[in-house]
Amino acid sequence: MVLKHSHCYVCDLNNPVGLRVAFRLEDGKAVGQFIPQAEHQSFKGITHGGVLSTLLDAAMNRILLFHSIKAKTAKLQVYFTKEAKIGEPLTVLGEVVRIKKFFAVTKGEVKDSQNNTIAR
Repeated sequence: MVLKHSHCYVCDLNNPVGLRVAFRLEDGKAVGQFIPQAEHQSFKGITHGGVLSTLLDAAMNRILLFHSIKAKTAKLQVYFTKEAKIGEPLTVLGEVVRIKKFFAVTKGEVKDSQNNTIAR
C-alpha cells in the first residue's frame, strides 16, 4: 500500500497552487517530472533554488511513501551544480540509502533534459 497525503504542495495533483508533480516508482526510485515556469524563478530565466530544494525533499519523501513509511524531514542538505532554466523539463529522483528503526537516509537528484545533474 502506498501512503498518500492530500494538499501536498508538490505532489497533490488537485492542489491549485502546488507544483503538481506526479511521482511514479521506477527501478526502485521515485521519479517525477516538472517544468518550471516564470513564477518559479529567482534571477531572470533561472529556477529558484528553494523550488529545487522543495522538489528534492518531496521526491525523497515520496520514495519512503512508496515503501509505506511515513516520515518527516530532519535534515536537508542540497548541492547545486548547474542552473535550471525556466521552461526546461526537469526530472526529479528520490531513492532510499538505508532505513533504520527510527530514521531513514535518502538521496535525491534533479536532472535537466540532457540528463545533467542540476541539484542533489
